[in-house]
Formats: sequence, structure tokens, C-alpha cells
Amino acid sequence: MMLTLIETSEREPIPHITREEAAQLLEEFRALYQTLSLEERGQVKSHLAELGQSRARQTQYRVSASGDSLANREPLGRREK
Repeated sequence: MMLTLIETSEREPIPHITREEAAQLLEEFRALYQTLSLEERGQVKSHLAELGQSRARQTQYRVSASGDSLANREPLGRREK
């Protein structure tokens, strides 16, 4: 199975869905994910981690650019256990 990355613009409106619709989507994603090989699952996890880090950097930049006092705080990361 070939994984394909589709990039979208942040400016596109985000459709609003109900909790039930979101739950159904998550069930479908989980079922599809479970059909992937271990290598493909690793690729998905890696890509999602990169997206999360990118999103965090974008959020931090937006806060910094707005002059918010939160901009001086350290970026959020994983908590040590």
C-alpha cells in the first residue's frame, strides 16, 4: 500500500461535524490504520509527529507575532515522567 501526502492550505475553512460523525471517522481511520504493515504504521506515526511539531511551531509563531506575553514562555513539549 502506497501512502500519499496531501497538503492543504491553512486558509481553507474547517468543516464542523458532530461528535457522532467525528467518532465514526475515527473508527474508520483506526480500521484503515490496522490494515497497514508495521513499517507503514511507523511512517504514519512519524508523519503525525512531524505535523504536530509543525503545528506547535506555527502556533508559537502566531502568539509571538501577536505580541502576547505567552511568547516568552518555553515551548510546550513532552512531560518527563
